[in-house]
Amino acid sequence: MNDSLRVLIEQTQCAAKKRQLDDAFALAEEAIAQYPTKKEVWDLRAFIRSLTGQYDLAIADISTAINLDPRDPYLFFDRARYHLGARQWQAADNDSVRGLELCEPHERETFHFLRAEALLQLGHKAEALVELAEVDDDLRGWTFRFVRKEDLMAECQESS
Repeated sequence: MNDSLRVLIEQTQCAAKKRQLDDAFALAEEAIAQYPTKKEVWDLRAFIRSLTGQYDLAIADISTAINLDPRDPYLFFDRARYHLGARQWQAADNDSVRGLELCEPHERETFHFLRAEALLQLGHKAEALVELAEVDDDLRGWTFRFVRKEDLMAECQESS
């Protein structure tokens, strides 16, 4: 990644952190115009779109990034999260599985966590519990909601 692109990405991320989302989006658009073949710019715009709840558009952008680098597991992680945000449970599960296939062993926990959420939402509670067995007890994070492992486990153990 060249310095010009790095600076543009940093400026966009800074604007997003300050919740200056119109500015962040404009910078992301500029980055895509200048570097349309770089996965990072599509991932960046997808993230900005997700902050405003535009999950379908975020999924389209992250899918472009995946087409540019189909071996990057974290692009599948991001798309799985956007699918969860859009309540597209099966697609989230599919991307979590693909991420698990691509990631390094020390990266697997986050993919198991996302997959557990997707499976739970699909009603596959026993399978979700299997995924959660691969997750540290203190793990918590964003799926389509802020959730802890213990919350997901409790939901899996509730009767339908």
